[in-house]
Amino acid sequence: MISSVVYSSQTGVHASLAETVEKHCRSEWKQPIREHTRQAFEGFRAVLGDSALNGFILDTGCGTGQSTVQLAKQFPHSLVVGIDQSGERLGRGIVSIAQKNELLKQPVVMGNCVLLRAEVADFWRLLKINKLTPEKIFIFYPNPWPKSAHLLRRWHAHPVFPTLMGFGVPIELRSNWRIYLQEFALAVEIITANQPQLELMKREELAGAFCTPFEKKYYASGHSLWRLQTDKQSLSPRT
Repeated sequence: MISSVVYSSQTGVHASLAETVEKHCRSEWKQPIREHTRQAFEGFRAVLGDSALNGFILDTGCGTGQSTVQLAKQFPHSLVVGIDQSGERLGRGIVSIAQKNELLKQPVVMGNCVLLRAEVADFWRLLKINKLTPEKIFIFYPNPWPKSAHLLRRWHAHPVFPTLMGFGVPIELRSNWRIYLQEFALAVEIITANQPQLELMKREELAGAFCTPFEKKYYASGHSLWRLQTDKQSLSPRT
C-alpha cells in the first residue's frame, strides 16, 4: 500500500508554538485522569513490582505493539512497556484472542514485554505522581496533526509536555514529517535549554529492520524518515 506524504499549509515551525509551550510551563494541567488508565497503571505497578529486571522503557502510542516486541529484544534486561489508547488496535497479530480480551482490563505480559491499554498523557502523569521514572521513552510515528489549527493535539504543544520533559530521560522520536520533529526540538529546547539531535535516517539502516508497520509503509512509499533524539537532561531554570 502506497502512503501519501504529509500535507500541511505550514512551511515551518508553527508561529504559536513557543508561546504555547511557555504557557503550559506556567500552569498545571488538571484534567481528571481516566479510570481505565488508573486500572492499567495499577496493573503495570503489579508487573513492575514482581519483576527482577533492572528498569523499564516506554513505547508510547505503540499501535499494535510490534515496536514494543522489537524493543524488548533490543533491551533484554529491561521491562519494555507498550501503551496505546486503542483496544482494537493493540496486540493485533501479536497476542492470542484470550490475551486480546485481557488487554481491555489489564496488561498482557510476554517475557520482558508488556502491553497495556491506556491514555498516554494520563499514564505519563501517573508515573510522575508516583515518582516512577523510565530509562528511555520511544515515540514512533505519532499522528502529526498537520493542520495548523490542530497544533494543540501534537505532543510538543500538549499540556502534558512539561510532564514528559520532567522525567529528564532520553527520548527517541521518529516521523515522516520533518516539521513535527523541528517543533518538538524547539519545545525541548524551551523547557530544558538543550538542543536535540535531528537526523535523516539512512535507507540502508531501515531496510529489513522497521520499528512499526507505519515505518515499513512509509519506506516503501519513498518517504524521507526522520529521527530526533534527546539526551538525559534537566529542566531549564527558565521553566
